[in-house]
Amino acid sequence: MKRWPRRAVLSTWGLAGLTMSVIAACGSPAPSQPAPPRTSAPAQSQASQQAAPRDSGSLRFSIWTGDPPTLDPYLIGSFRSQELAAFFYSRLLMSKKGPGLAAQAYIMEGSFERFMKVSPQRGMFEYVADVAAADARTVQFRLKDAHVPFEADVGAPFFWILPREVVEQDGDASRRIVGSGPFVFDKFEPGVALTGKKNPTYYRAGEPHVDEFVALTIPDDATAMAGLRSHDLDFYQVAEQNVDALKKSNPELQYVEWEYLLIPFVYWKLDKPPFSDVRVRQAVAMALNRDGLIQTVFNGRGNWNNAIPWALRDWWLDPRGPDMGPNAKYFTYDPAEARQLLAAAGYPDGLKIDLISTPGYGQVWVQMVELMQQDLKSAGIDATLLAAGFCDHGSAALGDDELAAR
Repeated sequence: MKRWPRRAVLSTWGLAGLTMSVIAACGSPAPSQPAPPRTSAPAQSQASQQAAPRDSGSLRFSIWTGDPPTLDPYLIGSFRSQELAAFFYSRLLMSKKGPGLAAQAYIMEGSFERFMKVSPQRGMFEYVADVAAADARTVQFRLKDAHVPFEADVGAPFFWILPREVVEQDGDASRRIVGSGPFVFDKFEPGVALTGKKNPTYYRAGEPHVDEFVALTIPDDATAMAGLRSHDLDFYQVAEQNVDALKKSNPELQYVEWEYLLIPFVYWKLDKPPFSDVRVRQAVAMALNRDGLIQTVFNGRGNWNNAIPWALRDWWLDPRGPDMGPNAKYFTYDPAEARQLLAAAGYPDGLKIDLISTPGYGQVWVQMVELMQQDLKSAGIDATLLAAGFCDHGSAALGDDELAAR
């Protein structure tokens, strides 16, 4: 982990979203903030949109700002780095409906055993007592207790079905990528691109629709935007503040918009001061100007997340609404009240803390973390930004006076 001066953070950090218990989400306008439709994700040209769909060709895109430390998905902690595994491996999607390789129980059993030994995400299955292959097509999970989200967990994009023989021969799955996913691994050029070819035996008939994909590693937004304008990229998630200029320079591009179905968040250690005191955590919540962040980063298009993101409106609880109860006050932007909470917790002169995040998510993420740093400052919390590695910041051990953003 490395301490960066503010100047270095401004020039080197990168893309995504950030939240406390709630913060901001990009996409369609909030119900309480009507705005004309706008989109933020160029997908393809209008000409190709109007033409009849056809299979074949190459899809070139960029969603990564840096290389993963390994191609073995069990050894990677970052969700973004897990995305590469989706091109090549399958998951057990349902307990009795696993396709292809997932139906071979001995492979499933071996995958789970190794996952629980080496994966940074192994804690998600701590409720599993044991796993055994009852026969060639049946794998049995025995749980320590009833656990409703089990099928969601076993189908999550962390637990991939890896070839047992490859792991036994090579020691891990970083040198050979052999799976039953939609693409067959072609090559990985560090710092350049990851390439895959269409899997001719993929279990979903007619898919994938392209002959190959090329996932380019582009560390900065300016280079990716240049690639999009020159049509060297077929897809890129564009920051909201860049959309108007891009529409003017490239009116032929097609735009697709969606609500951000993510909950970026901050977290801390609860067993020791200062964050063991609920008033300090409440002060952090009241220091965050969520509307200001939405306005600055997303041009006013977005809404506040809660434990369930606002994109899932049927289940979302508006943190500003009456159903939130007395805790709604802690989502209000009130730096003066935040200072009073800090004083009541024994910090009348404020706090000095470290704020840990990563440059790996791109420009928008950096901007949001920078804004959060400014908000905390207004409430008497002096946060020094620390940059952690793209793939390991989520599993970094926190100090007592450290706050982490993911």
